[in-house]
Amino acid sequence: MNQLKQIQSQMFLLGLHQDRFTLSKLMAFCTEPSLGNMNYAEKVVHYIQNPCLFVYIRMIKEFAKTGSFRSAFELFRRLREEGLWPDSCTYPFVFKAIGCLREPREGAKVHGLLVKPGFEFDAYGMLGAGGLRMLLICSSGCDVRAIRSLMRLRTVVSTLSACTALKNLELGKQIHDYVKSELKLMTTIIGNALLNMYAKCGCLNEGRRIFDEIPSKNVICCTSMVSGSVNCGRLDEAREVFDGSSIKDAGYD
Repeated sequence: MNQLKQIQSQMFLLGLHQDRFTLSKLMAFCTEPSLGNMNYAEKVVHYIQNPCLFVYIRMIKEFAKTGSFRSAFELFRRLREEGLWPDSCTYPFVFKAIGCLREPREGAKVHGLLVKPGFEFDAYGMLGAGGLRMLLICSSGCDVRAIRSLMRLRTVVSTLSACTALKNLELGKQIHDYVKSELKLMTTIIGNALLNMYAKCGCLNEGRRIFDEIPSKNVICCTSMVSGSVNCGRLDEAREVFDGSSIKDAGYD
């Protein structure tokens, strides 16, 4: 740590004390479990005027891992105040911090942030599990509805996956009707599950309608639509989806 402090002194002398790249490297060292010092890292991060997203994410995760739950949550709030969005793998650590702090109202706010961009479940179910764990720890009366919401969404996605594997179009349509009438919510993950089910069952027109309704199209959604179009012999449509401006933010390289 003495050498690290000497390096930081040199950063001041060279005018690099607010350089984001240099500070990111400094924070990476500070948060390294075998080498760094979290107390020192916390002092550094509060000194930085405009931390980059990497610094925020690294610090939130390490604070949550080491039991500094208040610090983890306060950094998350600061991140959001600056208009930044962490990656989906950061939210389980935020939920852990909120759960251990026993602040259900804050948990409900974060849960609301996730539903809007369609992050309710990522590919490994980390957000759903983390959110459920947080709600169970807080265990207040108002959380029961949120728990039921999480469980319903999980059931919908799992059932649609089964319909896709079995090519059970009739049951898949019933689940779709349930989503429209009861959940009244089209997240990215639910939309992709419906799209995949319709495409695999040969109902590409309905799949395309679902694709157009998905609020935040990611690479998985676009890949499902392209793959479904190719499998149905609609190559022009596959090219249109791949190249179209409607998916320019989906993340294709």
